[in-house]
Amino acid sequence: MNFWLIPILLLVHVERLAKTGVFAFGRVGYAGIISPGEKDYRTVFNRGSAKTDFEKLYSTGNLQAKCYALAGIHMLNPTRFSELV
Repeated sequence: MNFWLIPILLLVHVERLAKTGVFAFGRVGYAGIISPGEKDYRTVFNRGSAKTDFEKLYSTGNLQAKCYALAGIHMLNPTRFSELV
């Protein structure tokens, strides 16, 4: 895999999460699958720049994205979470 492609793929998760249509954790729906938003959330959460990414997501994302951002900020920086809430 080309090394220049990795940062682009990671950015895709943040951009896609900013426009997610559903906020859900765990298995949902009739099929009991994990939502694409949660998969993107997990990918962003495991990055070294997760705090910055969630702050950006909170300021630019839709309502569902803001919920994911708050969940991530709550885990990574509880003080900042209290300020935002």
